[in-house]
Amino acid sequence: MRAPVDNHDPLEFQSRLLDALFSHEAPFSVPSCHRDNTHAGAMIRCLDCDNTTLSCIACTLQQHQNQPLHRIHRWNGSYYEQDSLARLGLIISLGHIGNTCPSQNLLSGPQLVTVMDITGLHYVRIGWCRCFSGPSHSSQLFALGWIPATLSRPTTAFTFRVMKHFQMLSHVARTTPWDFCIAIQRLTDNIEPEELPVSQILWSICH
Repeated sequence: MRAPVDNHDPLEFQSRLLDALFSHEAPFSVPSCHRDNTHAGAMIRCLDCDNTTLSCIACTLQQHQNQPLHRIHRWNGSYYEQDSLARLGLIISLGHIGNTCPSQNLLSGPQLVTVMDITGLHYVRIGWCRCFSGPSHSSQLFALGWIPATLSRPTTAFTFRVMKHFQMLSHVARTTPWDFCIAIQRLTDNIEPEELPVSQILWSICH
């Protein structure tokens, strides 16, 4: 049996496009976790996963253990508001193949690191390996595919992906570091972009 073929009517196309856009602004029904509708609590959607389903906090953290740079929104009952995996409790443990370092909680414990990726600026909670003979923090970030802004006690990093992206835009479109950082800033928050530390990120790129 052949699948139905849509006629390309511009007005119908426009109407269906708007319906599709609006469908992502609010759930069609009472929000529930797609893994188990008995899971209670806040419902989360991920902007960077290909599916549009909602998950509870526990399932969201489980799904994103290896995807700490995904952007998430929380349904507050009226609209989706910006949230972060770090705020939900996600910790990326380094140096032990994803396992928690026995010495992770020494000193100040997990640390928030600002990471620039092609989807914007992210705050990621890093659980460093603090073993006596373990690698330095900068080496742990390099192993993750992130470039530390400094080799000594890094608190800012850039993914290899975003640096390659900037290199291509700089070569093809002559994009300046400043314009690129402003675009990343607005990808992160286009309502209050001035609240983000883009000047610190720009200084790191240029120096």
